[in-house]
Amino acid sequence: MQQVDSVCEGATPTIFQVGDVITVDFNELGALRIMTWIGDNGASTITQAYDGDQLTLLAGPVCGAWEGQPIWYWYVETERQGTRGWAGEAPVNGRWMCPIAIPECAP
Repeated sequence: MQQVDSVCEGATPTIFQVGDVITVDFNELGALRIMTWIGDNGASTITQAYDGDQLTLLAGPVCGAWEGQPIWYWYVETERQGTRGWAGEAPVNGRWMCPIAIPECAP
């Protein structure tokens, strides 16, 4: 498993730890991609998680990029399908993963 990074300069600070169950806050068109690996558009999508779906954080975070900006990625398991892969936590201008207690935490 990928080693946990301690610094991801410029990324939105993470608010989670391994073992947390989070909810997806993805109100934009589309869904949160669960991928085989992290990266800028080069990773293959395994499945997608939609607004309100729950994910368990199994490992991470690992620093990566999304559309050229730094972002934290977590190795997750989907509640619905039991699928495992990598998903981004939060772009600079928002948030895709929220605590269960605050399911609509994106600004």
